[in-house]
Amino acid sequence: MISSLADHGHVEEAVSLFAKMEESSFRQDNLSFSAILYACSHIGFVDAGYEYFQKMASIYDIRPTIEHYGCMVDMFGRARELEEAYDIIRSMPIEPNSVILRSFISVFLPKEAVEGSGSNVSVYANRRGNSNQRNEGIVTFQRRETTINIGGK
Repeated sequence: MISSLADHGHVEEAVSLFAKMEESSFRQDNLSFSAILYACSHIGFVDAGYEYFQKMASIYDIRPTIEHYGCMVDMFGRARELEEAYDIIRSMPIEPNSVILRSFISVFLPKEAVEGSGSNVSVYANRRGNSNQRNEGIVTFQRRETTINIGGK
């Protein structure tokens, strides 16, 4: 229900419904958190979205999935909170997929480059950190095709 509300532009109602569910004895799950993070991302409720993300593990004992991390990167990216988006990517215990990298990098590109309707655009994102972290990612946007090379050369 939260997803349907958010998908049809009733994002504030989706957030309100989630809050009512929390007040009741209803037990949240992976899907309800994906839905509320998506809703927060699309309405710009960054603080609320981050709070929900934190609650997943601390209160509900739910491990974030790649979808949850993707929602967080998208949310911070839309809000132009790039350091926070990058911190989410760096803290992920799983390898970021092309959707997460595209969400992050698209913040820096003109809309037509991301959608593929403009000229070819290449972005090289170097990841800095200690030797235990992934070293670099290369993302190339060419029309509607995306090539991702994580790690290596």
